[in-house]
Amino acid sequence: MRTWGFRRPTAPPTVDEELLRSAPVPDEDVIRRGDQASRLLQDPVLAAAFAEIRQDAYRLWLDSKPSEHDRREELYRIVQALELVRSKLRTYRGAAQVRLAERAQQEESAA
Repeated sequence: MRTWGFRRPTAPPTVDEELLRSAPVPDEDVIRRGDQASRLLQDPVLAAAFAEIRQDAYRLWLDSKPSEHDRREELYRIVQALELVRSKLRTYRGAAQVRLAERAQQEESAA
């Protein structure tokens, strides 16, 4: 039986303890980053670029020869990197929404 050489990526590195102890990011920075991330996620040019890269990677994967397992691995990593960027942008947007909700709740409690 022929295998295509696809391998699952190894587990991500563990978070550095020093990083966990660093000072929290100020609310304004989180909110600003979330707003920028939201704009990027809604940007049609960025969405089109991501879609084209994904489609190109898929097409190249389908057209690859059985011996080109390294190339298929590279294409897999490219698609995973796109998803990682998209996921990080969503995380930034979500963190901003949480900070805004917390701020609104604090203002309600203070009033």
